[in-house]
Amino acid sequence: MLNLVKQEMFKLTKKKSTWVEIIVLLVLQTFVAGFVKSSSNLSAGVYFHQGFYGFQLVLFFLLAAAASIITSEFEYGTIKNLFYQEYNRGQVLASKWITMLCYALFLYVLVVFSSLLLKLVLFPSLNLTATTGFNGSNLIVNFLEFHSAQLVTNLLLISLVMLVANLFTNSTIAVSVGIIGYFIASLASVSIGSLINRWEWFKWNPLTMLDYPVLVNQGVAHLDKLSASQMLTGNLVYMGIFLLLGYVAFNRRNV
Repeated sequence: MLNLVKQEMFKLTKKKSTWVEIIVLLVLQTFVAGFVKSSSNLSAGVYFHQGFYGFQLVLFFLLAAAASIITSEFEYGTIKNLFYQEYNRGQVLASKWITMLCYALFLYVLVVFSSLLLKLVLFPSLNLTATTGFNGSNLIVNFLEFHSAQLVTNLLLISLVMLVANLFTNSTIAVSVGIIGYFIASLASVSIGSLINRWEWFKWNPLTMLDYPVLVNQGVAHLDKLSASQMLTGNLVYMGIFLLLGYVAFNRRNV
């Protein structure tokens, strides 16, 4: 099993797109930070909290990687080589899940450290321990709490994309499902709130779970009628469901 994970990690590092994504990510953060520095009308604290747009870009990179890590194996026929080894399908798929988890953690840590570096270089006067207007905590604590919660919801979207990737051979379909799900959750929060007020059981739907970072950031439990611990549990449960369904689809797939 460990050898499978090492193989997946090796394939990920050998892909040109992986390194291009990292370079684009760092360039975008630097550009945004420089633009904020040159403008007197923009808040350095707000953009730092957003990781200078790095975290938003990371999500799209992760969704693309989650789709291609499965569909590319079938597109190029390399999945047969994995099945011919001594590993079963469950181990093959689990190694891909673990690889995506490690890649997500790597990109998030990278954005955190690059954001801190840009802060030190371009915004030395920005006080990270100052109380923010987000939820009364200081800036650095809120920054870490919010994006830790965001990482959880992104892993939920990744598990959904990997489920779809096991159902279709085209990675574009899988990526589209993840992106559409993300934007629907962002745009439909008000509508979801009204539906929850009418049918309280509706609060347990997966789209509500994507509000977890907002709850951590702004404390909107009164809208979704779920606590932070309930949302975290819901994210983990739906993650498990999507991964299990993905395994069933992967196990039945013809090679």
